Amino acid sequence: MSQELLLVDDDANDAALFCLAAKEAGISYPIRVAGSGEEALDLLLGKRFCPVVTFLDIKMPGTDGLEVLRRLRADPLYRNVVIIVLTGSDLESDRVEALKLGCNLFLTKPESLSGYIEMARRIKALLP
Repeated sequence: MSQELLLVDDDANDAALFCLAAKEAGISYPIRVAGSGEEALDLLLGKRFCPVVTFLDIKMPGTDGLEVLRRLRADPLYRNVVIIVLTGSDLESDRVEALKLGCNLFLTKPESLSGYIEMARRIKALLP
């Protein structure tokens, strides 16, 4: 297992906010960013990269986060890897589907940097 976190998000601004908030919250793991579901699958399944935690947006063009989650959970290497859905969607149907597919936690993206920092502090407490 790599001692890195993986953030999969097609929105560069959200990815930058997450990375800044993680640093502010004292998360010491390096964060690798994949800008699409396809890029994430290539990194994870193609290169067999196994991060400590994967943060996964579900609303992305092309291969969406639910498909990434489905494919990861079908692979024995990723069955027990922690996957946290971090999405702008607050639809109950998305939450139910993500949990059914095996995400460990479903979080809605905060709307401000301070919200991201607060969320990152809670996430830090869950990290090994």
